[in-house]
Amino acid sequence: AWKGQSKEAIQGNSSLFETIFQSSFEKSLQIILVRDVDGKTFWDALSDAISPRIPQPTTTDETALTTFRGVFLDRPLKKGAIIILTWLNPSGLLVFVSSNGLPSTMDATIESAN
Repeated sequence: AWKGQSKEAIQGNSSLFETIFQSSFEKSLQIILVRDVDGKTFWDALSDAISPRIPQPTTTDETALTTFRGVFLDRPLKKGAIIILTWLNPSGLLVFVSSNGLPSTMDATIESAN
């Protein structure tokens, strides 16, 4: 549906994002840090983006957020660190963090529909 459309037209239309977001295929987000940051600061930024999207967290959501937060707290993140978030299905998230190149081990598995 977006073939042949300009970058501006695609960026100005949220339907592409909604289609990708709501589709059930695997999705990954790769974050490469451009400066040193401590884990708490990184988590606070993630939490600011996540929390408004879960207005009434369930016990499962709270457990998932605690697990997610635990990956980053007390962890220095250096410039060039790579964080990969992979959604396997609507309720499963894999978290990978590496300070030197692509991650080789998984840091957490998180289960929550939200």
